[in-house]
Amino acid sequence: ARIITESEYNHVAIDQFVATLYPMLPEFVSYSTDIDMSVSLEFSQAVYRLGHSMLMEKLQIGIQDANGNNPGDPGYNPTFTEEGLFDAFLNPDMYAQYGPAAIAVGLMNETGNQIDEFVTAGLQQSLVGVPLDLAALNIARGRDVGLPTLNEFRKQVFDGLTQNSSNNSNASGIAPYSSWEDFGGHLRNPGSLVNFIAAYGRENDVFHLQDMREAYESGVDASGNLPGDPGYTEPSVTLQDLRANAQKILDAAADPMDPLHDDAVMFMRGEGQPTYDPTNPNAVNGWVFSGGGAGDQGFWDIDLWIGGLAEQPLFDGPLGTSFSFIMLDFAQRMQDGDRFYYLYRMPMGHHL
Repeated sequence: ARIITESEYNHVAIDQFVATLYPMLPEFVSYSTDIDMSVSLEFSQAVYRLGHSMLMEKLQIGIQDANGNNPGDPGYNPTFTEEGLFDAFLNPDMYAQYGPAAIAVGLMNETGNQIDEFVTAGLQQSLVGVPLDLAALNIARGRDVGLPTLNEFRKQVFDGLTQNSSNNSNASGIAPYSSWEDFGGHLRNPGSLVNFIAAYGRENDVFHLQDMREAYESGVDASGNLPGDPGYTEPSVTLQDLRANAQKILDAAADPMDPLHDDAVMFMRGEGQPTYDPTNPNAVNGWVFSGGGAGDQGFWDIDLWIGGLAEQPLFDGPLGTSFSFIMLDFAQRMQDGDRFYYLYRMPMGHHL
């Protein structure tokens, strides 16, 4: 009975759940003592937080049908009510009110949100209390534990694959993004590029992205007063201002007649790679960003969690290339490094 229970769990977790997120999962071959089963930080702190993107603002819960049957009763006709996601958080009274069958029926009928860079308001604005934001906490946690940025991760994987393979084309799908234009061309929602530029762009000569972002983050008013200072009025830069400034770059790059066209094109298409040199007086958090026509390299700052969620999905799965690679690594560790994996300990042919 124990082996059957464990085998069913293995089958559901790997063959059904993981294979749904990464349909190209290779077939299990054999257990190997050389494989480290540790769960990577990239999986635990980035990929496996994709569920935060999938939650809906409302939860469906099964209720008594028109014939008086309750969820779980024979002949029950699925009938549902909705409860707010925030209202259901840590609410044992609601659990007692409806019961496990009603909740299970509702979950089976629920359709999750698309996996993308957006998080519903109940998680972003309410779950951990104002002014905290669950999405921002995910990003901060990744930085705290030392996650690479999206492009740093892609470069690490790309370099590893090209160094250990005679066929460099195997790594082409995970190559680091070379420019803002390259990154924008691989987004699930192209309209989100303006948000990434507003949040991560470093250009400060023409479009003053960094100055505006610092003013927004500090809340400084037009006279230089900070919140709490005598005479403080209102923030001089709003979130809408940041987005409008980033949109100006995209508009100018698309319009050859715009006087800022050349600067915008250089911003979008200029290629370059930052170098880590904390002793350099021009370094920002230790990173030195190229000048001299190299374009803006702020896309190297994009955090792995939010950047991976935003990537265009593969043709046969819901995840982009970065998250797909991490999911593949996780699944192979869980299969090939587990001495008790069900396909390994079953007599050959019994699982067919």
